[in-house]
Amino acid sequence: MTSTSNGLRDGSEVLRRRGLLLLWFAAPLLLAQAFLPTDQFIHRGDDAFYYFGLAANYPEVGFWTFDRIHPSNGVQPVWAILLTGVAEVLHWVGVTDKAILSRVFVALAAIVHFASCLLLFHILARTVSIGTAIASAGAFLFSMGIVWQRVWGMENALFALMLLSTVAYFHFVHLVRPRTRTALVLGLLLGLTALTRLNAGFFVACLLVHYVLLGRHGKFGERMRLGAVAAVVAAVLIGGYLLHNLSTTGHLLPVSGAVKQFEAERFLASRGFDSMFNFDAWTGLYWHLRSRIFWFITSHGVDGFWIAGSRLIFSQNSAIPIGLFWILCAGFALIPALLGRPLEWARFLRTRLGALAPFGYVLAFGVTDALVSLSLYPSQLSYAMIRWWFVENEIVVTVVTATLAVAALAYVGARLFDARRQTLIATLALAGLVAYHVQEMPRFYWSGVKTHHDWNLSWNDESYRAAVWISENLPQDTIVGSWNAGVVGYYSDQRVVNLDGLINNYELLPYLLEGRIGDYILEQGVEYISDMQGSIKAEGALDQLELETVYSHHSRFLREDYRIYRVLGRRP
Repeated sequence: MTSTSNGLRDGSEVLRRRGLLLLWFAAPLLLAQAFLPTDQFIHRGDDAFYYFGLAANYPEVGFWTFDRIHPSNGVQPVWAILLTGVAEVLHWVGVTDKAILSRVFVALAAIVHFASCLLLFHILARTVSIGTAIASAGAFLFSMGIVWQRVWGMENALFALMLLSTVAYFHFVHLVRPRTRTALVLGLLLGLTALTRLNAGFFVACLLVHYVLLGRHGKFGERMRLGAVAAVVAAVLIGGYLLHNLSTTGHLLPVSGAVKQFEAERFLASRGFDSMFNFDAWTGLYWHLRSRIFWFITSHGVDGFWIAGSRLIFSQNSAIPIGLFWILCAGFALIPALLGRPLEWARFLRTRLGALAPFGYVLAFGVTDALVSLSLYPSQLSYAMIRWWFVENEIVVTVVTATLAVAALAYVGARLFDARRQTLIATLALAGLVAYHVQEMPRFYWSGVKTHHDWNLSWNDESYRAAVWISENLPQDTIVGSWNAGVVGYYSDQRVVNLDGLINNYELLPYLLEGRIGDYILEQGVEYISDMQGSIKAEGALDQLELETVYSHHSRFLREDYRIYRVLGRRP
């Protein structure tokens, strides 16, 4: 046995090179997302197709619109701008097929995602340990992360890249040589990060407050000056976008935020509350959606443990009981102490976790974002928040559990093996885990077998079937309406109007607020409505309109019908 003081090898340069080489095996798996058969390719968030449609339509109509009728700003701007630019270039060279465009967009998201993971690796390798860097980056490349979220086509991958780019620049450039020029670049990165995900405006505040008030680099007055420079640059970028919104729509923020606010008010009213600003509302939300909260914690936390074989042991199950998750955490924290030197282990673990302390502003941002988002949009906790809303919290949870697992493995390895054997065992174990996940991805996600509602979204299957039927059976100038319009609108030749408002415009909002969706459908000339039966009923269309069923397909997975109705008129 060897002492941890000189035998610990999870920081060796050999392990760095081998770990990076193995992480690169994820690159072709990510890019493979763009080449899947259509029936598998559509298994991504329906909202991703809003971005795809917006970008694909821009070269033809000259403005952001999903349905080629109504302009919309219901998107995160930087990701929409990036996809629009790609669509413009492809249109210029003659590529206009939407099926091809969507695959290019997913390939771009995959590349951006891989870049964000490599950046996470380098940040943690320089500040915590090589092992922690491998475990954290691998958690977002292998395990669940490769498919179920980051390469759906939403803005997540770009947001992660911008967030981590800002963190890296702040620590490795600005804090090393703080000057006006680095503050200007920092402000630019902060502003772009906020425009990649608008709630990252809180990140701007958290980082700059941390720098000015808690920073140890330079005098307080100098930090105030440089912080002000960065704040002004970020404010100019964000303010420019908000003023553009105001001048074009009469509102500062995207329409999607207003729609979510309406949905939140309806959600609270259904539970007897006026707002989230009372204790009963918070406790009610917790008890109503605690399984979703626990799922968020366990899925990302266990991803952080992948380096110890967690995904092999649990067979890719993300819904382990929260109690079992805490037992795993306790095991990693306590088992190394059984080797006979509990105080030494405690100091070692404290050092590893303490290395994350300089990034406390990311945690502060995550907590602030969660509290504000839950206060304003509690209804989004059931789906959007745990899927793609809280990227920063995913990173925090995953990195903390990865740090804990690697610390335990490194300490035990240092106590039991010499330096050469530690590196060899770590390399072989990592190679085995990577090989397992490489073969597991196509088997679990791309086989066509739907075993998990979380990962194989049959709702998209139904929407795609409906889109094919619409294209084959309705005149091309038909206007169709749908609440979940992403897939059905993207793959239909006809114009599909989004009826929940997320990718529509502010003209729809009064109809939603007044419960008059039927009037909107009639006034806009919508001839057919297409969606899951439950959505159509919940939004009041069945009560307000005279409808005729023209298509119905039962989803055994969701246990309800997907239907297309012809709109005959207003119900008497």
